[in-house]
Amino acid sequence: MKKRVNRYDFDTTIKRRIRKKSQILGMSRIYDEIWNNNDVTQDYKQELLESLEFVYKKIITLNFCIISH
Repeated sequence: MKKRVNRYDFDTTIKRRIRKKSQILGMSRIYDEIWNNNDVTQDYKQELLESLEFVYKKIITLNFCIISH
């Protein structure tokens, strides 16, 4: 089963003209609600660190192999 992804495209929202302070405040409120809601956002820091560690280990291994030959 494919995981459902909820998305809110701020680029599309921002492309329309914003003329009033209330519009800016409204968009800011929506952004804050989404950003601070753990049900719809996810922290990718640990996943990113694990990916970087994997890449780093591969680079070290490749460099070792090149130097050894």
